[in-house]
Amino acid sequence: MSKKKQDKTEPIGVVASTLFDSPNRKAERLMYALDHAPKGAVIEIGCARTPSELVTDGWSTIYLAERCKEEDRPFLSFDVDERAVAVCNKALLDRGLMMKAEVRDGVEGLKAYATRVAPQPLAMLYLDGADDPAETLKQFKAATFASEAVLAVDDVQMIDWDKLMGKATNLIPELDKLKIPYDVYTTEPGYSMLLARMPVMKESK
Repeated sequence: MSKKKQDKTEPIGVVASTLFDSPNRKAERLMYALDHAPKGAVIEIGCARTPSELVTDGWSTIYLAERCKEEDRPFLSFDVDERAVAVCNKALLDRGLMMKAEVRDGVEGLKAYATRVAPQPLAMLYLDGADDPAETLKQFKAATFASEAVLAVDDVQMIDWDKLMGKATNLIPELDKLKIPYDVYTTEPGYSMLLARMPVMKESK
């Protein structure tokens, strides 16, 4: 299975060397991706699960929520684990953030967001839920992306013999089929993240 390389003119795929010195490279990678996303909403599937920051967890929900608040972007986070959501929401509240993660299946949450009255375009989708590659693919297919939106998928490393690209094992062939460029980057040792950019959407006449 081939790995698509980003065109050098594209911001995703051009990573500053300072990121490699970060104590939380997962969060750095996410913030970099968000910096190059178009205007619109951010949705995360799989919320932060620890009360304080850990490099291995990334504390993605808190980082994304803070940046979305600064940029006046809608932010939603879905997770099926009630305990994880409770821990995450307390961490958000402790930092003065009013956003809340929701106990909800990711596909259901994505579809519900798309049917809202005049929702903002989905500018960035971060998938970090179950280790099941089939779920990652379902979540990707359930999303309605904005033009040139950014997709991020965590834990894109070998999990088992039948999951050679971790959570993205089933997703990567779909990206190849759709000719969507992506690349895979190391976060902490032994772990990787996939970043992809959605195509330019043609305006309807």
